[in-house]
Amino acid sequence: MKRALAALFLAMLAGVAAAQEQWPSRPVHVVVPYTPGTGADILSRVLGPKLAERWKAAVVTDNKPGATGNIGADFAAKTTPDGYTLLLTATSFTTNPALKPAPFDPVKDFAPIALLATGALGVYINPQVPAKSMREFVTLVRSQPGKLYYSSPGNGG
Repeated sequence: MKRALAALFLAMLAGVAAAQEQWPSRPVHVVVPYTPGTGADILSRVLGPKLAERWKAAVVTDNKPGATGNIGADFAAKTTPDGYTLLLTATSFTTNPALKPAPFDPVKDFAPIALLATGALGVYINPQVPAKSMREFVTLVRSQPGKLYYSSPGNGG
């Protein structure tokens, strides 16, 4: 009798498991809260086809730039938490709420999945500039206000 009940119970569990949806059964959207061409966007577009091949489902990069990543992160935070919307972001995701109010909580509204990449930040100066150290460069810049220019990916870019 005990074996029959155990077999019946296992048969019922098998039916429940068979009824569950295999993941992913539809496209997975990766929200990149920055413009196309940024590091996070490139990473998403390089990894997307590999993940699609492995998961047997489309992986779509959705760029939602603005507010140093807050617009895309807020969009991702407000989607149904069903595993079909992922957020691929950078350090601005965790630093922004400390600097200005954010419409989401990076700790409560998200669960980390993986660290995909790291990168070193640097200051690159044309070799024709006479400064040979950061201290010399800062001194040079301060001595010529409004005369020197720089380029940057922007805050949080």
